[in-house]
Amino acid sequence: MSENQSAASQEKGEGSGIFDAMAPDVALKTLSNLQLDDSRIIAPLKSRSRLANQVYDLVQSFLTGARAGKDAYYPSLADIYGDLQMHKRAISDKTPMPSEAELLRTVCLMSVQSPPFLHILREIPTNATSPEFVTRLVAPTEKHPDKVSVAYRSTIRNNLVHIKSMIRDLDPPLPGGPAFNKIQDANPRAGRVESMLGNMYFSSMNAGAAVQEEDEDGHSDEVTLKRVNQSLRIKLFRPLVMDLLREKMIFSLSCQDIRNQTGQKIPDIVLFNILENVQHRFARLCEILSHQAVLELVDDRTRQQMHRFMQSGHLEDAAETGAHFLLEHAKSQESIPGFLVEIAAEAIRLRQWYDEKSKEHKKDKQKQEIQQILQRLKGQKGIFRAKNGRKINIDEKYLNLFLNESNSPVLIAADPPLSKGGHREASDYDTIYLLYKDRTITGQAIQTALDSYNKTEDTFLIRILEDLLQLNKLPDSELKHYVAPAYLEQLREAIRDSYKAYLSPLERIWMALTGKRISDAKIKKIQRRLDMERGEEERSRAERKSRANTKRAKQDVKTLARQRAREESSPLADLNSKQDSAGFDHEAQEVLNYLLTQVNMMWDKSFYPDREQVLRLANANQREIAQKVLGLVDAGAQSTAALIRIPVPGKGHVYAGHDYVHGHKKELIEKFKSKLDQASGVQVSGGTTIQLNTKEEDKLFFRAMLQYLNHLPEE
Repeated sequence: MSENQSAASQEKGEGSGIFDAMAPDVALKTLSNLQLDDSRIIAPLKSRSRLANQVYDLVQSFLTGARAGKDAYYPSLADIYGDLQMHKRAISDKTPMPSEAELLRTVCLMSVQSPPFLHILREIPTNATSPEFVTRLVAPTEKHPDKVSVAYRSTIRNNLVHIKSMIRDLDPPLPGGPAFNKIQDANPRAGRVESMLGNMYFSSMNAGAAVQEEDEDGHSDEVTLKRVNQSLRIKLFRPLVMDLLREKMIFSLSCQDIRNQTGQKIPDIVLFNILENVQHRFARLCEILSHQAVLELVDDRTRQQMHRFMQSGHLEDAAETGAHFLLEHAKSQESIPGFLVEIAAEAIRLRQWYDEKSKEHKKDKQKQEIQQILQRLKGQKGIFRAKNGRKINIDEKYLNLFLNESNSPVLIAADPPLSKGGHREASDYDTIYLLYKDRTITGQAIQTALDSYNKTEDTFLIRILEDLLQLNKLPDSELKHYVAPAYLEQLREAIRDSYKAYLSPLERIWMALTGKRISDAKIKKIQRRLDMERGEEERSRAERKSRANTKRAKQDVKTLARQRAREESSPLADLNSKQDSAGFDHEAQEVLNYLLTQVNMMWDKSFYPDREQVLRLANANQREIAQKVLGLVDAGAQSTAALIRIPVPGKGHVYAGHDYVHGHKKELIEKFKSKLDQASGVQVSGGTTIQLNTKEEDKLFFRAMLQYLNHLPEE
């Protein structure tokens, strides 16, 4: 490297990029000659040559250990100011002591010099209870030229640690303050991360100064401050925010789609991930959006809708309704202030976030509870009786989950036997048995059953195991994953032997005399007979359940009618009393519309849902309302006439859209007639008829649908 190149490198400072800084020897030489005309130092700094030199000397003394800070490696602005005072007294300097504002201005000018003499750090002190920042200074030293980059990393880490320590007790300000009264008090950015961490930036350097200095290049206080804050944003603010996001201490809600739709400059929303505080914040946003001042901004239709929601106790729905109006009309109505637009956007986003958060929390809780149940089943080391009469030994919702989950880690059997189709519920069965899918546990259960059978010929346990393992349905290749082959063969032999109980006395005597085993053909015949008996029992239970649901639905209709009669007779009733009667009406209509859409799509795909299949369309939050809606459908209520129930012998009922069935009547008749004809047989070449494998219950269904459609009146 040439001498000229070396000198240039020294003047530029150590390293390159955002951590550049003037080398100590170059900095000291430059600061001692700031008054020289050929100096390339910015003009405002030249007039502060003496102070700048003192500051740099003090910073170096702290960084090299000549002076020691109380609680940090890097000196604070207060440390520098205190040492300046002591130095002035020690030398009896009669020059006026610079103010703290003048010290800050000088430090800022030193940091925006290119390359900078020093760098400004903003750090949360150890004893802070909220994100408040102190100013610290750093520069390269002769021994540690990388001091600047190390200092930034250390500051970011310390800030993260301090925020993490205070996060539990952090109480961000609410929009509108602690006691919201006036709409003008609402500040959407209060309590957001960018506002609270925004204390990192300098708001001013003037501190009451009357005149701002400006050189020929335009270096004013405003420009200097902007450059300092920009540096802080790049080097400290953004890295800290990214670390907080990675640690999930904060979360971000994008408003890009709202910006695209409205054309408004709405910032993304970044909040501390403190669930209780977020709840309070959302409640405050709803208060603001349901304020009288907002009601005066919306149109009559929106105002009436908001009033209905508020009267029925659904403040969140009222706020969201107002928020959507504000966002849709913000561009066309100048009367809508910008802060309300931001509040509206946050309310909508926050409700979506909170709903998702609630779902995640619920899933995590359910996962933990299911794990506890599985651990309990493992500890049982055999068959677990989950239900016995009215006594249920595990949470019923998880029992229902096991009953309907195809890939469950648990084997399940019941008395009466499990239904082959439809949604199963624990209430449909008197007794329910569970067995954890594990070779050791299934082996122990099989051994216990075999011991009982060999000693007393008691078939109770081996019958339960036959249902649990589905020995007549599942192949050995699947069973061997959780049942040892040796135990499987022993169990099958015992079950085979137990089928002799279904033979006549004469057949049993003959087998005892001859020593013969029951034949495979005889076993299959017995199994077919048992399956038919089970099918009849299942259809009988389905019909009884359907009648019970209808009875309950009629009772719900009567209850709702009495409620509406009471409300309409009250002195507060008006033209909208029917809509105001209960929050149920609005929610029920939404659920009904959703179910109707999904049911129509199912019919398009030649799938005809029964009650349980329709209920499964609703999520967990909608299920109770969906049950009430179907109850009203079953009772023939006018409010749910868009969805109809069609009786099907043996299956109970299927559900369909009224307009869909009437609109596609001819097509449906042709479709079901064709399916019924195909079920009877298909003619192929040569006059041969091929009999299709169509279930008898499907034939009954096709006939029932044709009968219903043919008697359907024209509309």
